[in-house]
Amino acid sequence: MRPRHTLRHRGAILATLVCLTTGTAVTAPWSDSPAQAEDDVDEDDGFEAGERYYNLATRYVRFKGYSKALAFFKKALPFMNEEAGIYYNMMGVAEALKKYDEVYFYAAAFLRIEPEGSDSREAMLKMKRAGSTLKAKRRAPAEVTFDVFPKGTSLYVNHVPVGDSGGPPIHFPAGTYTVTGQMDGYHPFERTFTVNPRTPVTVTGAFERVKYYGHLEIQTFEAPCMWPCSALQAAVERDDKSGLGLKEAKGVKVFVNDSLVGETPMDKLKLLADRYLVRFEREGSDVWSRWVRIHRDDTHTLHPVIEQTPLDEPESN
Repeated sequence: MRPRHTLRHRGAILATLVCLTTGTAVTAPWSDSPAQAEDDVDEDDGFEAGERYYNLATRYVRFKGYSKALAFFKKALPFMNEEAGIYYNMMGVAEALKKYDEVYFYAAAFLRIEPEGSDSREAMLKMKRAGSTLKAKRRAPAEVTFDVFPKGTSLYVNHVPVGDSGGPPIHFPAGTYTVTGQMDGYHPFERTFTVNPRTPVTVTGAFERVKYYGHLEIQTFEAPCMWPCSALQAAVERDDKSGLGLKEAKGVKVFVNDSLVGETPMDKLKLLADRYLVRFEREGSDVWSRWVRIHRDDTHTLHPVIEQTPLDEPESN
């Protein structure tokens, strides 16, 4: 886990409190304005971009630009959403703007990361006050349950970690939100949901597995002679029979997991990465079958030798 930005955590709130209680802005110790510094942020820089957005937010706090400050904290959030300090700051700025739904939301996020300590007691008090204000405005938070499969998957709502799918309900202020999640081997999950005051809601869904494909290349050959002739034995022992001078066998039906997929000659088959039973049939010939494993972005080659079915010899008297 990345180290917590303790100094920044305290410093931004100190600046906020100074601005709010005295009505004066802290003198900025830099030469450029926040607006001039915005162009310097490149989101491809990852966590460093988050820190730059964070710094811009604290600068706007000092300029008493609380709306801009909150906007830049939100831009920093995707890069720093495991840090308790950013929620502490967002909670304070939202309170300055009297955005009580966001005070409640970010205070709850802070408490999920840091449930104990003096800052946590402060966050709990702010959350309770915001909840009471929302209740008085008939916008009381409601319970939200995330019934997303597979259970136990980490979920984020508006970039804020909210625990695992299948966990206990969480209270959200009224509004529209987007829940997201990521798992190895699955497509990213995203679902938008709306919370109405005092109305419990269950968000359902499932992660979709990423489908990986490979190819099956087939070329069938005629047996050069009847078993157990030496030429046939030599051919059977070779996986790649393309250089043995064998005649191509045409009109052989190809089945994959008992489903007819075509007749030889045929183009490569595109298959999901998995295990398959491949079977070859032609009237008057022995059935040839083989289990094969198709791997991701790989081609598996099959060169079956198709043998004529021996005719039954007449019974002697």
